[in-house]
Amino acid sequence: MKHTLSLLTLVAASSAFAQTAPNISKKPVLQHSVEVAYVASSSTQAAVDDIEGYSLAARAYVWQHVFVALEYYTGMTDTAVPSPADIDYNRFGYGLGATFQVGSGQFSASYTLGKMEEETDASGTEKSDQDRISLTYAQAYGNSLTVSLGVTQFLNDGVDDATAVILGVGYDFRNGFSVGVSYSPDSADIGDDGVSEDTFSLGAKYSF
Repeated sequence: MKHTLSLLTLVAASSAFAQTAPNISKKPVLQHSVEVAYVASSSTQAAVDDIEGYSLAARAYVWQHVFVALEYYTGMTDTAVPSPADIDYNRFGYGLGATFQVGSGQFSASYTLGKMEEETDASGTEKSDQDRISLTYAQAYGNSLTVSLGVTQFLNDGVDDATAVILGVGYDFRNGFSVGVSYSPDSADIGDDGVSEDTFSLGAKYSF
């Protein structure tokens, strides 16, 4: 029920935002993109350090508003219990999505299939399926500033599903390159509320 309410809240907020947002200039076409970001989150487990890593995302439009999405994430932390050890996280995902004009902004929805790998010195590598449903509304102001509000639903195999609400701010240099920061109070990196929270990212994107 909590996940459903979160999704409904985002959709309602996006609709209200689209109706009240000012008119702005828009790019003429949907663009392919490649984005890389540094990602950090706070650990929710005792004796486990915060998680730091990197993400890579690519989007290629294949038919009108429909795009192919590729996702890669790698992160690492350290634990002192039961003995000092490294914990590595890796995920590769792929799927489809679509982007639509809503008011003066853009609404994107995607579904990706993926597998999360957790590797430790003691237990080796554990793999589990993790699909993601992502909904994002982005609104541009002026010629350079973009604000986005999104929610990602993590469909986990073996642990509870997780929902991450994500607020982002970006700056477009108008030559294909842009930079952005995002924050989520939830586990927006590995999608496990029992492991991480307060996720921050800083990245750069190239659109073409």
